[in-house]
Amino acid sequence: MKNDLYKFFKIKSLLSLILFFIFQDLSQAQRSRPFYQGSGPQMMGDAYTAYNNNFDAVYYNPASVAKKGKPLTKIFDLELQGSQAMFTILPALGQLQGITTIVANNPGSVHSLGVGYYPQFMVKNFSVGGIVRSYTEAFVDAETGDLDLFAYTDLALSTHMGAALFGGILKIGAGAKVINRAEMDRRIPAAEVAAGGLSFGSEWKEGLGYGFDAGLLVQLPFSALPAWGVSVQDIGNTTLLERRVIFTGASGTPGSPNPIRQRINTGFSLNLKHAPGIKSGLSIDVKDLVRISENYQERINAGWELSFKSSIFFRVGVNQGAYWTAGVGLNLAGVILEGGSYGENLFWGTGTRRDDRKFVGRYALTF
Repeated sequence: MKNDLYKFFKIKSLLSLILFFIFQDLSQAQRSRPFYQGSGPQMMGDAYTAYNNNFDAVYYNPASVAKKGKPLTKIFDLELQGSQAMFTILPALGQLQGITTIVANNPGSVHSLGVGYYPQFMVKNFSVGGIVRSYTEAFVDAETGDLDLFAYTDLALSTHMGAALFGGILKIGAGAKVINRAEMDRRIPAAEVAAGGLSFGSEWKEGLGYGFDAGLLVQLPFSALPAWGVSVQDIGNTTLLERRVIFTGASGTPGSPNPIRQRINTGFSLNLKHAPGIKSGLSIDVKDLVRISENYQERINAGWELSFKSSIFFRVGVNQGAYWTAGVGLNLAGVILEGGSYGENLFWGTGTRRDDRKFVGRYALTF
């Protein structure tokens, strides 16, 4: 009897700990983006939790790695994304004072620019990939002249493992990542912008940390292969401890980058065959399920992809329940070219809404 009670309370305590990590809410005013958002998924409304289709899928749901197929290698993957004004700040990329001067001369409009490189290797039940990227987002208030700036640079290694059960109907997966991030997230008063002398070297907060993801997929062996998935990204929040490893030195700002907030996403997808060589996929996601304090409409993402002989792709979708997304892609003997656009709401602090229309491009080599 005592042993049974001991086991009961031990299991109960373990479940309570798991639920604490899964359902805890990190309340903070600072920006917190998902760790990974690919250009292809963004053209399709970023609805990829149950869309088990390509290299990007494992980052949205680790269970996607549990599928049959030959080993795949992505030796080169360069992505560029940014707002309409991105080319105005491209010459100043990496130069904080240059960026702030350009943005200050164009108040009231969002300036965003991101560059990333994502090599990856996949085989059945396993994936490993590298992430090298830099992203900057800036906005000057037309009334106050104050500048909101959010920027980060990442070096990361990510791996995913999975397994298929019950003849492939149920797939489970887990992922782990190690991240070295330099980040700047602050409001700069107009007087400080005008004074000059700003540099990323002194403004960066640098940190090193590791995070974990988990997910499952249920795919029924019926026509259209209906699938449902759920994914927990950055379980318990991914904390980055202050470590001045690569990007900063003694001149860096004390402190660590913001935590990468946990998100629980769920999705549903269908895969349709229309004619020999012609197929399409439909996917719907609900993002960030447990953050009940926020608007649910902005968590709805949906997308549709039409492909011809797995070489020509057309994608459309809706991001955050309000913004259209679209794009085209070519995959010719492992050479991938993609281009498109998506919209999103950029949050800064509480109650602030800024609409941003981004344009994306990608060039990759796979075999």
